Amino acid sequence: MAKESKEEFVLPNEKIEVKFIKRKKGMAAHVEDNHIIAGGMLENSVKRFCAPALRSGVVKNLFTPQEKAFLEKETGLELSAYSEFWHTQYVSLFKQSSKNIFDTSQAFDFIALKILLANSNDIAPDWKSRNQKQTYQFAITREDEVKSEDKKKLDVVKDAWKAYSAIEDNKEMLLGVISILQDRQISTDSKLEWIQGEVEKKVDSDPAKFLSLLKDPTFETQVLVRKGISKGIIITKSKQLYTEDGIKLAGKGEVASFNKAVRFLGDPKNQEIRDFITVKTD
Repeated sequence: MAKESKEEFVLPNEKIEVKFIKRKKGMAAHVEDNHIIAGGMLENSVKRFCAPALRSGVVKNLFTPQEKAFLEKETGLELSAYSEFWHTQYVSLFKQSSKNIFDTSQAFDFIALKILLANSNDIAPDWKSRNQKQTYQFAITREDEVKSEDKKKLDVVKDAWKAYSAIEDNKEMLLGVISILQDRQISTDSKLEWIQGEVEKKVDSDPAKFLSLLKDPTFETQVLVRKGISKGIIITKSKQLYTEDGIKLAGKGEVASFNKAVRFLGDPKNQEIRDFITVKTD
């Protein structure tokens, strides 16, 4: 029986850019974004990464058998875990990502990529994963990956402003939004223009949070509770929420917090109480 043939390895044809991940920690937590140490790395400094070693002292195997065979043929190097090549081989990364570009169709750049991927506590394998570990210093990015994320953020901003435009003249709705986002009661006597300005600040500073609130299936109930509190239909006693005639807005044995009150009034079994509060607050 003929042995199953294995496809020969071919170098991937892509350019990668390794981006420095800025962290607000240590001295960098107290400086402006354009400061020389912004993000936690000096502007002209360099960090070097080599193939990590195992406890036995030999270098971690970076390649599949097919990759190793191809690269040894292509470069004339001996790339076993015991090779002296690894004693002096390292990858330099700079704060400026424009200096950290690798062409994986070139053998030595592909080797550099494999070294970076092996440093899995320091290098994120892609831009999306950059915040999964606080130890990540750099992230490997591929063509258009960052642009794609930026577009998604822009789409969220567009959707948030579109959602805002649908409610910008609804004073009661805006009052509910701002009181929920700021977690405090806002006077119903506040002028519409002021309330609009406060909500617009939230849309501008955190569009995702604003959009998430409006899409939350409990949003209307949250607004109702806030409205009830502001009009005295819902009162606070011992840090729990009750209707003005003493009905606790929570299940038996539960603490009637804001979230529990929202869940309580969202339960169809309590529709009569919800209707009572709705009529009273209109």
